[in-house]
Amino acid sequence: MLRGKQECADCHFLVKTTFVPPAERIVQIVGESDRSAARDGDFGWVREIDALSCYFGVWDEGHSSCDVSQRPVVIAGTDRRNFCFFWGHRPGMFLPAAKVLQEREARLHEARRDRRLTLWGLWIAAAALIANVGLTWSARGYWPF
Repeated sequence: MLRGKQECADCHFLVKTTFVPPAERIVQIVGESDRSAARDGDFGWVREIDALSCYFGVWDEGHSSCDVSQRPVVIAGTDRRNFCFFWGHRPGMFLPAAKVLQEREARLHEARRDRRLTLWGLWIAAAALIANVGLTWSARGYWPF
């Protein structure tokens, strides 16, 4: 699934919106076979009434500023690592559940990072305390060595 970078073709939130007249929209998660074709730069599966987009709104072909000719670059050529809502594609999972799980995973990642920084801070404080005790004892002549 992940080939060294996080790209939209591998993200669960790559969706296809079909515009049905007069004003209805149908949003679907892009299937695995279409994702595979997108990785190879083949977008023949996208019809004229369809627009590809990020479910979280990072980019959207339905918006007037998006250029359809940039599909290969946007979907398979841009690394979204560390600045996007990337979450690996899970076939069969609906978007609302994926959104909740992605948010939970992001919170857990942040909590892990915070715990790691807290532990580093505690180790540094303990080392400073030991060094302070050693220096104090040394200055007062209590050092047994």
